[in-house]
Amino acid sequence: MYQAEAMWINFNCHYPMALKIAAGKACALTGESWAPKLVPEPQNYLVVPGQPWLDGFCIGQDLIRQFVAMPLAEGYSAEEQLTGEARHGGLQILAYPMKADVYKARFERPKLQRLYAPPMAEAAYAPPEMGLVRAADADRLASHDLLTSDMRVGVLAGTTGEARLLQLTGLADAEGILIAGTRIDTPRGSVVSDGSAEYAITAAGASPALEGRTHLHPPGDDSPQVVYLGGLLGEAELIDALRTGQIDAVARGEIGNRDTVHALGSDFTVTALDSQVEYGDFTLPVENTDLIACLNERLGWLTDNRNVGYAVWRADPGIFLQRADLWNAARAE
Repeated sequence: MYQAEAMWINFNCHYPMALKIAAGKACALTGESWAPKLVPEPQNYLVVPGQPWLDGFCIGQDLIRQFVAMPLAEGYSAEEQLTGEARHGGLQILAYPMKADVYKARFERPKLQRLYAPPMAEAAYAPPEMGLVRAADADRLASHDLLTSDMRVGVLAGTTGEARLLQLTGLADAEGILIAGTRIDTPRGSVVSDGSAEYAITAAGASPALEGRTHLHPPGDDSPQVVYLGGLLGEAELIDALRTGQIDAVARGEIGNRDTVHALGSDFTVTALDSQVEYGDFTLPVENTDLIACLNERLGWLTDNRNVGYAVWRADPGIFLQRADLWNAARAE
């Protein structure tokens, strides 16, 4: 680098890490003296993936200076301005990878066996994803194609409702990879998708860079904003936000949405049907074959070989108890 030439540091990694960065042994984030320990308050480290870059250092409250190459011992360096000395100079970078056991617990999933794998009778399909909207907005939000960037759809992170919404509105492809230019707000700051697998969201999980996401901003006008709620109160938080106008719709399965309409009355309705079906099932370790066989047998009976679905249950909420009584009676003979 030449003297007086500015610099910025770009971060790009696949494994979660905490990074400490200093200029002349002065922390670039806090302006305090260098210390190897990670301190959360004031936070003296960056989290990557998540933090896309760093282009300067803190020299005081709300005062940031860009990284610039300057001679040492002439009063220009950050170290000299903060400490009055020129002992170290340069940049110091220290990386702390996430502990392997923590990474495994948070991001790796055990091999699971799915019950009621296809084929299934059509009547036994779990209803597709739909949108819960205020009744007055039913026509305006009749399909996913009508959702634009001035509209806000609430979701719970890590659900099928979130994953399908992103695909149906063109914000993600079939693999869950967010389209380039999509901005995602997280507790660590905002990141922008480059269209790679490092920025992906599926019902099974999301890329580490997107953990704790709070808001997703589309790159164009023909897709909605996605607002993440429910971290504390669950789906009740989504319903309250819809009722008060903080969001325009809730993306989740038809069963939950129709139950809300049934419970809360005519102020809400369901719309924007998703043609792709979702299976209702359990997951459990593949080696537990006895339990798999037991559950399949009994669920097959309760659903009349998968012919008793949501519509039948809504019309007769006692249907499963009736079939359980028949099962018990047959076994008692």
